[in-house]
Amino acid sequence: MTSTNVNAVQEAVRGIKGLIIDDQLLVLGLIYRDIAQSVPADAANALPTQDAANLVTRVQQLSQENQLSALRDFLGAEKNDQDAT
Repeated sequence: MTSTNVNAVQEAVRGIKGLIIDDQLLVLGLIYRDIAQSVPADAANALPTQDAANLVTRVQQLSQENQLSALRDFLGAEKNDQDAT
């Protein structure tokens, strides 16, 4: 059995979550830019739920400005949800 040390990943995630929303989007955008060629075009079809796939499709259909606004809203809601617990 192979053991994987995920401490570095967990630390990176904590660091990203500690950023303001626009900086989180910047980091995620840079990561996506670096791995975009490795992501299959139909990756949204492999999402764990149909709701997630529908959400990705709806965001992709928006203009770039509205995509950014939607992602800001999503990350803001996510942060608020975490703060409430």
